[in-house]
Order: sequence, then structure tokens, then C-alpha cells
Amino acid sequence: MRATYPPALGRAPWAGPLALLLACGTPSEVGTPGAPAKAESDASAPQADTTPPGHAASDVEIDPAATPMHLVTDPRLLARWDADASAPLSLHTIIGRIDGKPLPAPPAGDPTTGASLDAAHADGEPSHWRSIADTLAADLARVVEELAIDWEDDITRTYDRTAAKTEQGGDLDHRGNGNVARVLRAAWLRSPDARFPLAAVVYRPDRRDFIGGCGELRLVYRLAYEHPQDGKLAASRLPLTINVVFAVPDDGEGCRVVAQRWRAEPLHDGNVAQIADAWLAGPLAPGAARFRQLEINAQLVRFPSDLERVDGRGFAGQAMYAMRVFALDGGRLRPAPLENTPDVLAIRRDPDKRAALTTYLREHLREIDEGTFVLPRELLADVALSWSTHGSVRLANRPFSAILAEPEAREILAAAPLPAPRFVGDARGLLERLDASSCMGCHQHGSTAGFHMLGVDRPFGRDADAVMAATDGNRVQLPFSPHVAAELPRRTAYLAALAAGTAPERLRPHPGAPPRDTDDAPVAGKGAPCPLPGDALAPASRWRCADGLACEALANHATRPAVLGMCVPSVEALQAGDPCLAATIEDGPALDDARAWLSFNVRSFTDRIAQQRPRHQLRDGGMGTAALRCRPMKIGVPLGRVSRNCRDDERTLAAVVDDPHASELCAIVGGRGFEAMATGVFDQATFARSVVRGRLDRCDAQRPCREDYICQALPGFLAHGDVAPEALATLHARGLGFCTPTYFVYQLRLDGHPNPTVP
Repeated sequence: MRATYPPALGRAPWAGPLALLLACGTPSEVGTPGAPAKAESDASAPQADTTPPGHAASDVEIDPAATPMHLVTDPRLLARWDADASAPLSLHTIIGRIDGKPLPAPPAGDPTTGASLDAAHADGEPSHWRSIADTLAADLARVVEELAIDWEDDITRTYDRTAAKTEQGGDLDHRGNGNVARVLRAAWLRSPDARFPLAAVVYRPDRRDFIGGCGELRLVYRLAYEHPQDGKLAASRLPLTINVVFAVPDDGEGCRVVAQRWRAEPLHDGNVAQIADAWLAGPLAPGAARFRQLEINAQLVRFPSDLERVDGRGFAGQAMYAMRVFALDGGRLRPAPLENTPDVLAIRRDPDKRAALTTYLREHLREIDEGTFVLPRELLADVALSWSTHGSVRLANRPFSAILAEPEAREILAAAPLPAPRFVGDARGLLERLDASSCMGCHQHGSTAGFHMLGVDRPFGRDADAVMAATDGNRVQLPFSPHVAAELPRRTAYLAALAAGTAPERLRPHPGAPPRDTDDAPVAGKGAPCPLPGDALAPASRWRCADGLACEALANHATRPAVLGMCVPSVEALQAGDPCLAATIEDGPALDDARAWLSFNVRSFTDRIAQQRPRHQLRDGGMGTAALRCRPMKIGVPLGRVSRNCRDDERTLAAVVDDPHASELCAIVGGRGFEAMATGVFDQATFARSVVRGRLDRCDAQRPCREDYICQALPGFLAHGDVAPEALATLHARGLGFCTPTYFVYQLRLDGHPNPTVP
């Protein structure tokens, strides 16, 4: 049995042709599952051919012995399919073909930009992209109004005491230290600086359980930029993803034919072009596949950890994410309902809707237990906000629990007893299943910074070499979340069953569960979620921590005890990177349900850490070399972090090269280079000169980071210091990184980037 992940696949588990599946409770790669009812709103209308241009559907033969493939993140293939704005899978091409209206062609070789997407069609009608950009801008305006606090979308102005926009709810003395809420600049979506590189190509056969047919084809893009700054190029990706979804039609044979086509032969540098073209003429040329919806997930607001300290909330930073789905309605892309995400305020205000919800739940307990239920359209929200940090336990990410109390859930189960449940153990388990199936619940369970697919850091834009140089120190090691990786065996088995003409397993595990490799209970590794004692989850959906680890509720809610804890070592086995604090969270003041808020949780930044307690008797505060210390939450490390300075011999990383199983390494922990960036824009050279190194936990595809941490790539600039280039190359080839707080990585925070050029 494995602790958490399947074995690495060659150089790295995502680098070859073998597929990595994306994950979500009711899944979507970017976190916005769309409601099937809305997706079919134009089903009777004529649909545009959404086959990639120049590639008709065909029966290209693929060796049946080739490897099943569900997702492509290999940068060599993505670069072929998205070489420039005219490429077959560029976002410019795909947006222009939603209803057969191509966008104006950009100059040859130009990348997709916000400005090119925003251009009008040849007939003068605005592009579909404009609908998306306008909606996001309107959401931002409402969020700013409803937060009612001092805010800024230009990071340089957060250090200017005279630049306040509002005095509501904030002490303007904070502003001189940058202590204001940082807000996304909506201009990125229309800027000529913006890029939208293809991050992943996904086939989701399991979505047939929700929409029928043979599931979905998904193209995932990530917002990025190239921007001239002080005579240099500033470049980064940003925390915003776009997922263009196509429905794959039934093949008349139970999806056997379609499933058999999703295979790939081994990829190497000599056959990249051949395989890329074969896929464009094969499974990526679905012919009758129809555009279904476009999904967006964006970090809208970030609250720095120092602001949390000053305002007494105590989080190690917070962030709000917005999730939307857009579907064709009257020839335009318009916001659509979100799958299994209830409109909390509308249901709480309307007794008829509340009754309809409880009736539906009673009548569909089997589908809920299985994880394949589809909530009626009239009960759904069309926007979802999610919150981090500690997102898995916050009620802000539990919309069903915001409607139903535990006694009501118990009554629903009693009214329609569920024989032999496979997931729902009791009333708490029912709410756990429902909440984790919503957009915000899914994307704050086992995610990475609110996302499940970040993609590989690869060259993009007009100057690929300059982009890669500018992003050193700002790259992630893994392109996917822990939830994604844990889902791989189940998704592979689903596709294999379809290809063999047999019925796939429809039960969806808890989004925090490790993969099930045998009939025994799955085993979770250090830092992974684990079921706490109790009967919330049925035995078939429970798992345990690996030997030497115990399940503890390190982050908990004051009134709704958590169902899951974290697998942690004993005091005697404490290592660098382990959590050293526990926290209890209290909700902020309740909203007035009568007001038309954007969402029931729009002001959940007012939640607070009500209690913080040490797990170990470690010295708090600064770093030392003799003994491990507990780095506090106030510096931005959720649940604290055990660390110390590196000794001279550890700085070379030679011991890690010699020991592939080493659990610690001398990595990047902050310092003046990091602080310098906090007041402006990420600058690779400044960062490289002034960072501090310390002992942290290593990570790779088999060893994920705990909640609110991410596996960051070892910077190339280490080879200019104490680390031999050969040693660094070896560790890169092994796919090894280090765990760091999510918002220490600039591509995962909306601030720390230049102001976009406005056309």
C-alpha cells in the first residue's frame, strides 16, 4: 500500500504522455462545476462545430496497448497546440469558435492576449470574452462595496498613506505598512500584457454520471503576463484559470469506442510533432462535440498576514476566490447556475425553496451517498466565493451547513433510511458529502491555493527565454493539487472500465481521501487529511494514517467540529516543516439575509482565530541552527512551521542527492529578498540576492504538502551559490521541491505584480 500517491512516471509524473487526471468533488478543473440544466439551455439551437480548426474527426488508429491518457500537461505537446494565437488550441482560437465567429487574426507569431480576446468580431459584435471580463469587473465592484474596508488594487499605493480610497472599517495608519486588502486588477483581462497559455487538456469520462453522453473534454488555461518593467521583463503567471468545456457525445456503445481512443504511446523528443498531430486528428477532434460552458476561478482579494495580525483576526493571510460558469444564452455567454452549489441566501429567505431542498435530499439520498446527485436548477447559485486559509474547516466554504443544522440533516436521514450506505455514516456525514460537492467545498478540500490544476511552468509569450529567466524562484514543482493526484487510480479505473465495455465504479471518495489501491482501507501520509473518530463517514469511505502518524484536529471550528484532521508525527519524530500550532476558528458576524449580497459568505474575512495553542514545547520566533523552532502564524505560515537555519554542510544539498528518501532539505524561507518584493513587483535578481535559507520539508509527487502549503520548485539561482549545478540538476530530474506557504509564491497571489498596460 502507498501512503498518498502513485509512483513517479519517469522524469516526473506529469512530464510524459501518461495522463494525470484533474479532480474535484463534483468536479471541475478550475473549480466551477456548471449546472447541467443550464448547459442544455441552448441544446435545441443549432450548434457551432467546435472541432479545432483544420482537423476533422477521424478514426486515427492508436495502439490499444498504449497507455490510457486522461490529461496532458507535457509542455512539449502544449506548446505545439498553443504555439501562438492562431494555433488550434489557443484560447483566441477556441473563444472565436464558440459559435462559429472567429476573432480578428492577430499578427503571425503573436500570443493570445487580453486585448486580442476583447476585440470585436468582424460583424462588429463584441466578443464573448467581453461578457466574461464585464462580469468579473462587476463582481469585483460588488465585492469591494460589500467588504466595506480600505482596499487597493495597486500594491505600490498600499504603502502610501495619502492614497486611501475609503475610510470605511479601517485604520488608515495601516496603509503605510501595506496593510490593506489587495484586490485583483480587472484590467488584466483586457490588457495587451496578458497571456493565456494552455495549462492542460483533459478528458473527463466520469462527468457522464452528471451530464450523460461520454463526459467532457476540457481545455484549461492560466492567466499570465509579460510586462516591461524598469528596463527588464517582468513575467509571471497569476491566480486565475479558465476552463473551456465541451460535451462529448454518446458513441452508441456505452462510450467504449471513445474511451479506447484516449491512449498515448510513449512520448520522446523525436515524436512530439507526430503525436501532437495525431491527437488533433483523433481524440482532440471530437467532431460532434459541442461547446458546453466556460468556467473561471479567480483570486479576487488577498489579505496579508500582517493585516490579519493588526486587525486581530489572526490568520496567516486570507484570500477570497470567485467561481463563475458561462453558457450560451440567446447567442451570448452569460452567467449560468453552478452545479450542486445552493443559493444560500435565496433558500434561507424562501420557505418554499427550503422545503424543495429538503424534499430533494430525502428523495435522492442514494445519489448523494454515491456522490452523483445533481441539485435542481432553481436552487442553485450563479456565483461561488471560497475562502482560505484553513478553508477545509471554515463554514464560509460549507453552503449546505449554512442552510441545514445537524438536527435537520438527522431528520432527513431518518425519514428515508439509507440501506448499506457507502459514504454517509450519519447526519454530519450527510452534510460533509453535500458541502464537499459544492464549488467552494471542493476547492477548499485538498486543493492548492483554491485551485486543482495550476499547470507546469513553461515558456510563454513573445520572449520565452526571458520569461523563464524572470520566473526563476517563482515556479511550482507540481502542476496539480493533492486531491488531483489522489484521484488518479479511480479515474484510470473508470476509463479502463469504459474501454473494456464494463460498468465503472461510480462512488466518489471524499475529496480528502488518499487513493484506494487495494481492498484494504487506504493509507494517508504525513500532512494529509484523515477521518477523526466518529461515525460521520461510512466504513467504506474511511481511511487511516500511515504507521507512526496520528490523526489530530489541528484546525477546527468553534461550533461545527471538523470531520477530518491531519496526519501528524509524534513529538519524538518532529521534523522541519511540521505544524507546531493548533487553531480554533470562529465565524464573523452574521449577514442580514434580507440584503441582496453577492454571496452568503462575502464578508467571511471577518472570521478569526479564536484560540491558538502550541503543539510542542518549541521556542517561538526566530531561526536558530542548534534546534528546531516554531515559526509563528503572524509571519504568514498557517499552523506554524517547524524550522531552523541550515548548517554549512546542508547548504550544498549533497546529502539530499545521496539520499533519495531524505525528508528535509535546505530550502528558501524568506529574508530581505522576499520582503523587498512585498512592497512592489517580483524581481528575480533582487530575490535571488537576498533570500534566506532554512530547513524545510521536501515534496514531490509522492509526498504532498499539507493544507495551505505548496510544493515550490528549487530555484535555479541556487546553482550560483552553495549548490553544485550537477546536484541541482539531479534534484530537478527527480521532481523534488520544498513545501512553502501558498502565498509565499508570487504566481499564487494577485499582488506583487506590475500594473497591466491598459489598451
